[in-house]
Amino acid sequence: MSTSHPRRRFFARLTKRRNFAIILDWSGCPAVERILGKVIGACLFKDTGVPVKALFENIEGGATVQELLECFQGVRREQVKSVLECAQRSLETAG
Repeated sequence: MSTSHPRRRFFARLTKRRNFAIILDWSGCPAVERILGKVIGACLFKDTGVPVKALFENIEGGATVQELLECFQGVRREQVKSVLECAQRSLETAG
């Protein structure tokens, strides 16, 4: 996998760090909600039942954003973009 594209570099860093405890700050991300009692309090794409971690697990597994959008009805491309940007900012401030 080439790491020349900024998002690819971000995912490469995320993948390398997966064995470490990384807690991303979703509080400033308008595309994410966390409701206690809904999907065990997991961070979800807003107004869906789709956990945010599904994005990262699927991309790590080789899926594209388009494939994710097709599999998880209700998740919008703008939400994915927002989550990726928030995750990147959170990792940059943590590192």
